[in-house]
Amino acid sequence: MFVRVFILLGVFTASLFSEAIARQAESTDLFPAHIEVRLGNVGDGFYRVMMDETETPYLPVEKTLFYLLEVTGGCYEPQCEAFLPQDATHESPPFLVDFAQSQCYRSTSQPQAIKLLNIEGEWFIHWYSLHACLPIELDWYIDDYRLTIKRHFKSQSDLEEEIQKLRRDSREKAKQLEKLRQQQTVEPLDKIGFSTRVSTTATYDNENNGTLHLLSDSLLSTENTLSRVSIDSREENPVVYYNLAMNTNNELGTLEVGHVLLDGGLYSKPVSLEHGFYYTNRTKAPEFGTLQLERTTQPNISVDVLINGIYRRTYQSDDFGYFVIEETNITPGDTITFRYYLAKGVWQEEEIVVAGLEDSFLPQGQWRTELIAKLDGGKVGATNLEYGMGDYFTLGATLLTSEEEKLLGLQARYLPAHWMAWNIGWIQQTRRIPIEIDALLNNRQSLIIEIDKTDNFTTDAAVYDAINYNFSLGRYTSNINFRREKSQYLTSARISTKIANSLFLTAESDYTYHRKNHNKEMRSSLELAKSGFADTSWNLRGTWDQDGDLEHASASLRNICRDCWLNYWQYFDEITSDLSANYRSNYFDLSASLEARFNSHLRMKLFGSLDTYGMEFTGEFGARSHFDQDVGQWLDWSKYSFAKVTGKVTDQQGQPIENAVLQVLDQYATSNEHGEFVFEQVPARDNLSIYIDEGALDLNLTPKRNPILVNTRQAGITRVSIVLVASFGLDGTIDGPIQPNSYIHFKHIGKGLEYSSSVESDGFFMVEGLLKGAYIITLENGDKKTVMQAYLTSEFWLSNLEYHVDDFH
Repeated sequence: MFVRVFILLGVFTASLFSEAIARQAESTDLFPAHIEVRLGNVGDGFYRVMMDETETPYLPVEKTLFYLLEVTGGCYEPQCEAFLPQDATHESPPFLVDFAQSQCYRSTSQPQAIKLLNIEGEWFIHWYSLHACLPIELDWYIDDYRLTIKRHFKSQSDLEEEIQKLRRDSREKAKQLEKLRQQQTVEPLDKIGFSTRVSTTATYDNENNGTLHLLSDSLLSTENTLSRVSIDSREENPVVYYNLAMNTNNELGTLEVGHVLLDGGLYSKPVSLEHGFYYTNRTKAPEFGTLQLERTTQPNISVDVLINGIYRRTYQSDDFGYFVIEETNITPGDTITFRYYLAKGVWQEEEIVVAGLEDSFLPQGQWRTELIAKLDGGKVGATNLEYGMGDYFTLGATLLTSEEEKLLGLQARYLPAHWMAWNIGWIQQTRRIPIEIDALLNNRQSLIIEIDKTDNFTTDAAVYDAINYNFSLGRYTSNINFRREKSQYLTSARISTKIANSLFLTAESDYTYHRKNHNKEMRSSLELAKSGFADTSWNLRGTWDQDGDLEHASASLRNICRDCWLNYWQYFDEITSDLSANYRSNYFDLSASLEARFNSHLRMKLFGSLDTYGMEFTGEFGARSHFDQDVGQWLDWSKYSFAKVTGKVTDQQGQPIENAVLQVLDQYATSNEHGEFVFEQVPARDNLSIYIDEGALDLNLTPKRNPILVNTRQAGITRVSIVLVASFGLDGTIDGPIQPNSYIHFKHIGKGLEYSSSVESDGFFMVEGLLKGAYIITLENGDKKTVMQAYLTSEFWLSNLEYHVDDFH
């Protein structure tokens, strides 16, 4: 009885509503209708609209915005607020539909007039007016009663699909990384490696006429030591660089003698010792603040340094390929990129990540020991001891002894919060209490406060206080530094921005106020630099004083080419041209050079400036020996320190596999009839990947691991054994109802390998590269996933497998 009354009431209410709509439509010449709405290429069904006498549809505003187009927000008289689905937190300005003014607008755009109707308290909008309210395109096809809408934003369902895809991809990448971590990396052999390179240059110029000089680098490498000596015959002391570094595998520490770099700390800035002794029981890591690093690359090339993807400055490697960077205002977690321009079409990037706040603390119960000595005259030595009282509380002492004085400093590091670190010291002889507070305000901002500090650990060092603030976004970074010294105040500000894909602009300003005579000095500079993966790079820089007068200006241009007009007859492997101009204190200088390389061992250079001109001929040779059956081999000058990777490819029975193609970085090798392969010149790195081209193997062979991880050592050898196992393929059919876009997955239980195939509409599937063993087979039939287990093996191919949908559970 109650059900029958309810149905009658529903029918009566519906009829009253239809009559009301009809009466309103009569008064405005509108009538209700249904049209097809197509979003993109997908039909979204039929929607109820109002039409005028020309059969032009008016759509209900609220339902169209929030149900059909899937934007978020709401309608509150006299307007509707709409946010795009990707703006989940409603941080961006909303799209507004103003009923009172019949306008659509956003705070960032001008209002546009729209057509609106109000029928029985519900607002309807002309179909074409929708494009003024949201970033969409519309077309009305009157013959088909079809409205097509093209969204210029992602719907909620699109975003959810992307999130699911990202999750799937992240899981797959995580699985691959986990597999790589579980791999046992192949270590270099414990053989001795010796490499050397010699360069002889004959120079003629208008001042010195003819000269001849020799450069030489030698490197001796063992399992735990690396020694390097550099000689330049032009110097009074020809040995311009030497370093002996010894590492131990039993965690006893690292010892360096010769040219060493010291990280610095609470009592001093980073420093370089020409003839030094350094020992530490900890692995050195790049730390924030003032960072000093030494790198080796090809000789006389430009190296761009970028901080968090923003260009900082260009360094020039010397005749031996050495360069030392010294950068200030480095914050915890910064990514430093070295971009090397090696040759025509050849670039190399190296990235390092600066230690975070937590990384400067010792684990509880562990010691850090550092011993430092200066070996070239004068008895100078230093000792630093630290102990981890807790995971984020470290106590220590630093002792400096010399012929003039002895200083003892005590220090404590404390992390009261994950975003803040305190470093406090005390020096009894000078009554100083240096303090450094490092704070990561958020992922974009950092602050460093320094109190009562000095650059050197001596009694007469100048004391300063400083505040350093850094702000970084995706396309620009900025830094402001305030420093108070005894005689002056200093303020410096720097803004660097990426204004195009490979174009960077930097603005700097330095202000100095002298406290005694109240003099003020100000200097400003602008720099525009091109830094990208291109054969041409350039740089423009200007510096102005406080009166706006130009103090210094410089410009440089560098280009590497092989097939340009300078090499029209193709006599040279490549040509490098450099042009630079400098202006300082009313003095102008212009210099240029043109270097042509005949081959890997011979090059010629023409150079000139406003005062001098000349030419050079250089012969370069490199050689390496491992003191085995191979007496030695010739190498390129720039790659004399590279390692050698050899190996053998076999099947499970130990039979050699010929013509297997392998890859390391951008190098390829093919196994010979004995299955042997060799990469002659590979950079010295950890966790290098050797990839096997499975497409070049026989169908029934597949590698056990791909890629294979290896470690290489300078001038060393790493030997790899690669075993290919027999694999097979299979095909079959699945009976039963199969949904579109269905898949079948075969996961090897023992090895964790997974193989997949799409399932066609008739149930057919095919998979290749399987290994013998037990499998979990997953059927992804539409949105439903079911599994079964089976043991699969075959010599070559397993055909005509038959499964039924009901076999999976």
